[in-house]
Amino acid sequence: MSYVAYEIRMTKETATGTRHLVQCNYTNKYAIAGWVGSTGSSMGTVECQGQYDYVMKKWKKIVGKYVSVT
Repeated sequence: MSYVAYEIRMTKETATGTRHLVQCNYTNKYAIAGWVGSTGSSMGTVECQGQYDYVMKKWKKIVGKYVSVT
């Protein structure tokens, strides 16, 4: 099994595009990103990043639903 830097935890389609809740396995922080590479080695269009609670507050504003994944 190879190392995956960015792991998608949740995906949601919104009116303005797809959003991914991503966990960085190197720093153990979370982000909301517009895309993640197929191998998990890159991500882009990052809207916010930080600790889990902070990112989930933003996720709730964007998606409208708070879902615990940990």
